[in-house]
Amino acid sequence: MMINFGDIFIHREKEYVFLAKTEEIIYVAQILNSQETEKINRLSEIRAKSLNERKYKDHILYCIVILQTKDFKNRIVFLGKTGKDDLGYVFDEIICTLDNRDQVEIKNEILRPGSPVPLELKELIKQLDI
Repeated sequence: MMINFGDIFIHREKEYVFLAKTEEIIYVAQILNSQETEKINRLSEIRAKSLNERKYKDHILYCIVILQTKDFKNRIVFLGKTGKDDLGYVFDEIICTLDNRDQVEIKNEILRPGSPVPLELKELIKQLDI
């Protein structure tokens, strides 16, 4: 099965966005459920109040994208741990693909200076034409 940047799949009852892959690593980002999204939003608000804007943007929790795609609207894609574990992802069922706006936002967040994603992922994503 062919999988592309922005495709959403389920693995072990969690939803993920496919980003890229190499021979050794599959880069995906988890889509947080509504409760996890709310917790991150509350924590982000607390941190934003305690840090100046520049430090806040450099913080790993800021490595998120809030989705606008219909079935995932206002949920968070968390990019802070992508590539850190390979859980043997199986791409049997791609449930949908993120809309173009969300794909562009994810690409921009990955390429943002100071983004804590692996350099290899930045290089792979930089080549994409979205």
